Amino acid sequence: MVSLHGGVDASKFPHLRVLPTAGIKTATALMPLACGMHLPDKTARAGFRVASNLPAYDVIGTWTDSYLATNRTAWPLVSSDNMRLNLKRLKDALRKDGADRADLIFVIRPGNPAAVGASEADWKELIAFCLEKKTRLVNDGAYSGLTAAGTHVPLAQVAKDYPELEWLELYSVSKSYNDPGARLGALIGSKDFVEDFTLVKGNTDSGPVPGVMAAYGEFLSDRKAAKAALDEIRSLYEKRLAYLIPTLKKAGLRPACATEAGFLLCGRRPRRRSASLCPRPDATRRSTAR
Repeated sequence: MVSLHGGVDASKFPHLRVLPTAGIKTATALMPLACGMHLPDKTARAGFRVASNLPAYDVIGTWTDSYLATNRTAWPLVSSDNMRLNLKRLKDALRKDGADRADLIFVIRPGNPAAVGASEADWKELIAFCLEKKTRLVNDGAYSGLTAAGTHVPLAQVAKDYPELEWLELYSVSKSYNDPGARLGALIGSKDFVEDFTLVKGNTDSGPVPGVMAAYGEFLSDRKAAKAALDEIRSLYEKRLAYLIPTLKKAGLRPACATEAGFLLCGRRPRRRSASLCPRPDATRRSTAR
């Protein structure tokens, strides 16, 4: 699973570890605890901070802001940047929150709804910042297997060359193979971070469903077949988008960013009603509606 999605053979890197998970949502919820949010030196959560992107499928924000009641800095994704990671915006957001660092930076590349990947340069700049600030880095790579060719570099391919970096990247069959009910994923990352995560996970869930895990183990062992299935799903999404995007543009919708992965489409919010998209009802219909 890790090799197929991240392009890294962890067995060749002694400082890395891999681990099966019960899906990315569950894994995401545990990240602040795996980073020591609960430890006494964090002064009962008051000193702990997570930085994560918005707009996003904001599981990490829900847990940090609401359930765990700790500090969260929103790192904005902006249409003028094509929703790409912009480190300056992160630094500005931290400064605005009265902080110069975060304990955890959590990103989703490619994301939802901003289905935009990351480049090697993006990761290197962010890694340098994390090393300087002693910050752990996590990427939710749920859509990494469904990216258009040449649009995304998995974090694992870059982070593996930084033994001093504490990082994780998460993958899931939920998105890759349209199988959310399987509750099966995998992660790769630095040894210490994976071991901290495993400790918290061991007190939280019992792992993936054994029968599903065995079935996917057999399926993924045929690398050629597994990749062909992934390519088929990606091709289906690309064909649908090739119809949907021009149709919506013709109707007046303006994309907020490029769509480089999966089936997601992020559009700008209209500032006025479009006659082609939302025709006004005639007087009779308005009266009936009342």
